[in-house]
Amino acid sequence: MTFRIHRRHNRKCSSGNPYDSRCKCPLWVQFGWKKPEAVFEGRKLTCPQTKWSLGTRSWSDAQSKWKDLDERLKDFADGKVVPKGKTVVEAVKEWLAFRERYGKGNAKADLMGRKLIEWCENENIHLLSAITTDRIMRFQISLPFRTGDSDSLKVHWSVIGGFFSWASGMG
Repeated sequence: MTFRIHRRHNRKCSSGNPYDSRCKCPLWVQFGWKKPEAVFEGRKLTCPQTKWSLGTRSWSDAQSKWKDLDERLKDFADGKVVPKGKTVVEAVKEWLAFRERYGKGNAKADLMGRKLIEWCENENIHLLSAITTDRIMRFQISLPFRTGDSDSLKVHWSVIGGFFSWASGMG
């Protein structure tokens, strides 16, 4: 993989050079991912090019983060690393406990949680971070609710939307 570390300038920055050492704009890494799209540590890997923030403005920090990222990505590509993260089952259980703690009804939430878990098992999705927008739209299509003249899909979809809002808020 070829990596390129560069500065991503904001609108107020007068420097046009992405490698300017005096500039204090954030540093990003750009690299080529040759394999199919994947989720690595909650971030999307896209082919042919992926751009991520390194979360630093220091060149020395950026280079050490780049070397660490390079090693982890190589291990991930070789299948040596099992991605870290919360499983869908764990997340749904925590969400239901959270709702119960605050006195919210769990009838529809429990139903939608079970449907999500079942769908994820059928699609071979284990980690919550592996659920992308595309996948969640396929989940919505798989739901057995009428569309058009019925509000059942809208109501149940808002419940599952609450789950993803909660999951996003919890990190």
